[in-house]
Amino acid sequence: MGRFIITVVTILTFIVLIARNRKIDKHLKKRVTSTFKAINKTYIEIFKQKQILSRLIQGALLIFAEVSSFVGIYTTITKHLELGTLSGGVEFLLKGIITIICFIIVHYSIGYMLYLSLKIQSFINTVEHKNLKVDFILSYFMISTYLTILILFPKEFTDNVVIGLLGMGVCYYLNIKTLITIIANPYNIKSMKKEDNGYSRIIIASILILLMLIINLYLIVCLINGLEKEAFLNAKTNFDLFYYTVITFTTIGYGDIIPTTVLAEIASMLISVTSVVCLSVFLSSVLSYKDELSND
Repeated sequence: MGRFIITVVTILTFIVLIARNRKIDKHLKKRVTSTFKAINKTYIEIFKQKQILSRLIQGALLIFAEVSSFVGIYTTITKHLELGTLSGGVEFLLKGIITIICFIIVHYSIGYMLYLSLKIQSFINTVEHKNLKVDFILSYFMISTYLTILILFPKEFTDNVVIGLLGMGVCYYLNIKTLITIIANPYNIKSMKKEDNGYSRIIIASILILLMLIINLYLIVCLINGLEKEAFLNAKTNFDLFYYTVITFTTIGYGDIIPTTVLAEIASMLISVTSVVCLSVFLSSVLSYKDELSND
């Protein structure tokens, strides 16, 4: 009875919210539709590139990513549902439905990541400050490459730990350098296009840098965990390491995952110090810039 009441109340709440916010729903529907169109356009643009070699390489990587992701998701779902216990016809039907759902999820998830990646690249490419632009591009390229390898080839990711840590160290330096450049003067992130300049651009850049730093630190944690067994005690998966990175970055630190080696402890301190700089000095600098704009 309790489950029924909870279900009914939840459904009624959703109905009321939908009925109350029709304008918001229409706007959301437009945004979702435009996003799906943009994703499809992104796929088309990849296969419409003039350079055949570039088209083939990107196409092959894209197909590999989609197939490997599809296989992983499909296998996980079918194992969890235990479809083998069902009759032949029902099993075949459910597998067909799951196949379609998995394909849609994978296709649009990867497509959205590509779309987002292109948006970020276009944002970075319009930065007027040359040194900042180069640092941004290098850092973004390294992080996206390392993260892709971690997702697609998790076992191979830690094969070259020393090189990986060196690369992520350089990447961290570039991110901090970018951070300091913007702290010194948030207007350094201004665009070559005058119409794109504004406080919203500063906010986008701030969020982007914070995300890049978090992912950068997460990759460092993953590499250290691959180098030293049980460097982070109780962290069984890469997601656990990501959880640890975020929790430490927010200075919460529940203590459920514990750094047990010197490198792990150094990484933890680095995360904490970086978070203090980001969440205090950096954000205060950006907010003070907003005050300056409003006064002008």
